[in-house]
Amino acid sequence: MAWFDEHIARYDGVQGGAPVIAGTRTPVSSIIAKYEIYGGDIHEVLRAQPHLTETQVRAALAYFDDHRADIEADEARHLRALEEFLQDASAVAR
Repeated sequence: MAWFDEHIARYDGVQGGAPVIAGTRTPVSSIIAKYEIYGGDIHEVLRAQPHLTETQVRAALAYFDDHRADIEADEARHLRALEEFLQDASAVAR
């Protein structure tokens, strides 16, 4: 078990089962996106996500490093689902 495992969870019905910070609905992928947007500045991520601790943010980063392929596959699956939804909604609106 890795040190970050206690900070990361997957819950049925929360964020489509994607990994989140344990006890929250905050997806690991959102933390990674903010980390990249803020040029790798953890303190900016913490300002943007004040409900998280530095340990939780670091756990998300470590989890991503170990599970990059899984997280990227989840993101791709969510993007496909959104595209299908938008296509269906567009067809209904016509």
